[in-house]
Amino acid sequence: MLHKVIIGCTLASLLAACSPEPDSSTTTASTSSSAVSQALEPAAASFPEPAKPAETAKPDSPLLNTYWKLTELQGEVVSVTEGRREPHLVLHEESQRLAGSDGCNNIMGSYSLKDNQLNFGQMASTKMACPEGGEQADKFGRILQDVTHFNIHGDTLELRNPADELLAAFTAVALH
Repeated sequence: MLHKVIIGCTLASLLAACSPEPDSSTTTASTSSSAVSQALEPAAASFPEPAKPAETAKPDSPLLNTYWKLTELQGEVVSVTEGRREPHLVLHEESQRLAGSDGCNNIMGSYSLKDNQLNFGQMASTKMACPEGGEQADKFGRILQDVTHFNIHGDTLELRNPADELLAAFTAVALH
């Protein structure tokens, strides 16, 4: 019986993580079919998403096991498409795997880290249709392949290329 409760709680957590923010004036028990399909996506399910982020950032955040919200992409402010997850990354220390969202699809892959050298390996993503935000999502995926190192200043993560150009900036978000 306990394993059924754990499985039910895990599925409920995945559904909540994949669903857009509900309107605070109403409560609903139904889940959209897109949220269900994202939650049940086999590849995405093998890389669990972190707890829902709070609005306050963690000062002096470590690179690993931190929810990094994408804020800037090649000099442009990042926008979040209504009804989609915000673009973000979490680099899991124990598995050297990353999970996140490009703002359209769930993304997952591997990374290697030595000092401040960071390289992303083979990446995979779900394949949702994204008429809005698709170009930004594609750009995010492409720039990850150009990353060679990073800097962290307080709660800001910078991903840079060999020429030390800023490719992407992220803000650490506290998890609750």
